[in-house]
Amino acid sequence: RLLSNILLGLGISHFALGELAAALRCYHQAVQVLEEVEGESPALEPLLINIALVHMQQQDWEQAVAVLDRAGSAAGARAGRSAELLHNLGCCLCMLNDFSGAQASLQSAVRERVRSVGRRHLQTASSQRELANAMLRAPKPSLRTTVEAARLHVEVLQTREGLLGPDHQ
Repeated sequence: RLLSNILLGLGISHFALGELAAALRCYHQAVQVLEEVEGESPALEPLLINIALVHMQQQDWEQAVAVLDRAGSAAGARAGRSAELLHNLGCCLCMLNDFSGAQASLQSAVRERVRSVGRRHLQTASSQRELANAMLRAPKPSLRTTVEAARLHVEVLQTREGLLGPDHQ
């Protein structure tokens, strides 16, 4: 597992530098190493999420969804999908114009983040913002949906101002 973690860290460094092909190679090698040791395991989830993030950066939404689905299957061996997985899946589905799927995934991400880090947290606010955007991007949102999306945007702004101050970017 140590080698897998080293490859993950190296992949994260490549990703941060914009070296997406190198990041992808490192992540795939990390998955291969971990699979040799543990087989299909919940420990694969963070590696697969990082692979999906590369595909998202490349705007390859279908491939990102496929990788996130695999990550969800790997996570199935424990309590359920992580908030990070649900958040990223929701973002991808929104880009693929699957607004109902995006909303369901993002609602689950918000619930999981509220449960794990609380309502007034930047990660929760990020999922709330994406949920509100998905609600508004759906064709012909109802007045009720529009009002709920506006309420979420206000809550996100209040959270950000509360945590970062009124001059945040």
